Amino acid sequence: SSGINAEYGGNNGRVEATLFRVPLLCLPLCTDGLHNSVMVARNGLGMLVTREELTLARVQELSQEMIVKRQEFVRNMDKAVEIVTQGPTSAEAVILFHVEHMAKHGNLDYLSNKVIAKQGIREIYNLDLLAVVVVVLWAVVGALCAVCFRIYRYCRFKIKAKTE
Repeated sequence: SSGINAEYGGNNGRVEATLFRVPLLCLPLCTDGLHNSVMVARNGLGMLVTREELTLARVQELSQEMIVKRQEFVRNMDKAVEIVTQGPTSAEAVILFHVEHMAKHGNLDYLSNKVIAKQGIREIYNLDLLAVVVVVLWAVVGALCAVCFRIYRYCRFKIKAKTE
């Protein structure tokens, strides 16, 4: 085992890797992968390879760098696990937790979602995926209408033929 985990940046893999202190090499491909991968890199829990820079050489380079820096990632994961396990549950406890966290660590920058703020509407609502679904649905409805129209014409022809 190399001691690192390469994955697309999904929430489950990110949480499991953090809890087991396995640094992440994130290769975001879809859905929440990019947001989670940016959070992983920003918090020092692993590294991010974007689609544009995704080559075998780049992955090998980052993998080697991560193996060298493994203890640094593990220290950051220890801190993240401590924050999560000490997390609050009630609304009052959540507010108190964040105030104490700000006093201890200096800011609440981790609460703002800078990735989503920079994304366009198409990315936020996955409109590219929605467009495909609409086109497929339109094609299916169109095909059904065409079949129904042909059946109607056939039946009308048969009825007209019987009456004559």
